[in-house]
Amino acid sequence: MKNGPELLASSAESRSMEIKPEHDAEMKRVIAEVQLHQKPRFQLPIIVRNNYLLWAHLQRLHNELSPSLRLELDELLSHVDKITTAMIEIASVREWFETSKSLIEFRRSLIQALDIKSNNLIQIPHFSEETVKHCLRGGNPCKDILNFLEREPENRRGVNDMTEIQLADVNEFCKHMTRVKVECVANVEGEKTICKDDIATVSVKITRENLEDGTALGYVHAPYYPKLHIEEWYFVSTMAFRRCRI
Repeated sequence: MKNGPELLASSAESRSMEIKPEHDAEMKRVIAEVQLHQKPRFQLPIIVRNNYLLWAHLQRLHNELSPSLRLELDELLSHVDKITTAMIEIASVREWFETSKSLIEFRRSLIQALDIKSNNLIQIPHFSEETVKHCLRGGNPCKDILNFLEREPENRRGVNDMTEIQLADVNEFCKHMTRVKVECVANVEGEKTICKDDIATVSVKITRENLEDGTALGYVHAPYYPKLHIEEWYFVSTMAFRRCRI
């Protein structure tokens, strides 16, 4: 996943963008704030610039971007759907399982503006890195977003100093955040067992536990992403081999 931003910045769509002279001073401020998790491999100026813009997005440094650079970032992110989908498909066709998982995680991080080391609690409205640290400290810590959703509103960490409007945003987020039960069955039609060379059918059932009948989920909460985005699921079927000593 550390390679993801530079790979995206190396795409034809990214390389076709232009660097404006007035961005030089603005980019120096961005470069000073961004933490790169991977040493850059390419020196082409547009790739270098867009790589830093993507890392700034993942680290939620949008306030460090000038309005002009924010527009450049939005243009770059407008290609995310097409490019990352192609990256995942190529990795899947090649049966690169770990690469596919990393690319799916990278796609999610771009949509949610999550750094590699970010706790998923940061997806909650009005949460910052300091809020997350508070949730993880002391007795009865809240370690992740699922733990946060399972708690009653009065037992949630990190919301004590929020205004009524902010609390309403958090409660609305919790109401719509996906909670599902996933059931998976693999079998051969008409057979009780699966044997070598059988053609098996894998059935997956998703039950949404937070939606009533006749209601729809709507778009995901992604305030840093320039486009509306619907929820998506990836199901990956892979083989597990077990060594036997004879």
